Amino acid sequence: MPSKLSHLKPVGRLDRDSEGLLLLSNDGEFINSVLHPKNVINKTYLVKMNNQLPENEASYIQEKLLEGVYLDGRIIKVDSIRYLGHQTRKNRKQSIFEAVIHEGVNRQVRRMFQVLGFSVAELLRIKIANLQIGNLGKGKFKELGRIEAYEILHNKRN
Repeated sequence: MPSKLSHLKPVGRLDRDSEGLLLLSNDGEFINSVLHPKNVINKTYLVKMNNQLPENEASYIQEKLLEGVYLDGRIIKVDSIRYLGHQTRKNRKQSIFEAVIHEGVNRQVRRMFQVLGFSVAELLRIKIANLQIGNLGKGKFKELGRIEAYEILHNKRN
């Protein structure tokens, strides 16, 4: 991070194998509000698999993740999940899902897929509440004003 941003703290985290949208703030109350599961602030991820799945396996994943899987001594669910199809990358086809969660259990999305016997090749957080990554490049940042921060807390389910 640029030194001019060193006074900011991350609002949540991304594991080292994931990329995407990360909020930074110097407002502890804002940080706690975004992170606390009771506030149901959605985080949306693109999940890219190691290979192309048959349609029945994609349906199975969606069904099971909506029902919930056993992690850390309890049932953890996605709020929603959509199968987006597949893409070809480096001469390999990858199945892609869009998963929405509001909790922040450690490596939650990857581990949920793993419990079902599937490996995640890439994980990209594309949205937090109503704030989208859009075309913001890797390592780039955008300063948010108070209104945009307020909208994150009050447009939770977007």
